Amino acid sequence: MSSVTEFQNNLKYKNARGSLLAVVVLSLVNLFAIIFADVYFLFSSYITQIFAFMGWEEYVVTGELTSAIIYIVLGIISVVPYLLCYFLSKKSIGWMIGATVLFTLDTVLFLVDFIPYVIAGNMDGIIDLVFHAYALISLIACVVYGFKAKGTKAQELEPPLTYSDELAQESRTVTISKKKQAYGFAAKSVCYIDDEQVAVLGNGEERTVSVDGNEHILMVVTGNGESSERVKIPAGYGNKSYEITFKSHFVKGAIPVVTEKTYNL
Repeated sequence: MSSVTEFQNNLKYKNARGSLLAVVVLSLVNLFAIIFADVYFLFSSYITQIFAFMGWEEYVVTGELTSAIIYIVLGIISVVPYLLCYFLSKKSIGWMIGATVLFTLDTVLFLVDFIPYVIAGNMDGIIDLVFHAYALISLIACVVYGFKAKGTKAQELEPPLTYSDELAQESRTVTISKKKQAYGFAAKSVCYIDDEQVAVLGNGEERTVSVDGNEHILMVVTGNGESSERVKIPAGYGNKSYEITFKSHFVKGAIPVVTEKTYNL
């Protein structure tokens, strides 16, 4: 069973691969959008854009579709390495590194063309630069998450837990429920006790697990790789119940919050 940190990094690696897929899709879309609609989308390969603009120019000047098709084919060929890297990076981080290197070279080519325009006082491509940089940073982050997931070992629990042989013989239950709410309902909640996965909860679901009487640490990780704070389950003889809710974060999205449920007698 993977540790909490390894699980988080694997999720973040998986989600970050979506940036590479976005580059592939938008690059392909640009081949046709530039030539036939005279528009283009950001977050794409610059080399592919060059082929598209060359195809557009040939199409406008000659009115012949054949010339444009040649450049479309060349543009598709330029995207194929990214597409291969996307599919193969699911099993090997090396392919994601390859995609990052390719996009870095693509960025260098973009800068070679962009910098002279800036020197001349033309800032029209600044938005393109921002999105190109964001795409490159996303790919680099994906590689970082991949290496972290590959090398992560189980974290030591903090704060240190107390242990009692007497309480180790005690049996009690911990009930974990996910509150039914509109925000964050789609995010599966993976529950860990002492760094071991004990449950995966959907919206409005509940699970009960057995633990001994010693202290334990409860933590929840969502499908976007975000985690709750580590909640200490205190030592004792009574059963415990905890509820998962979500709070909104501008950058991170849905963040899980774990609170102990209390009952009025």
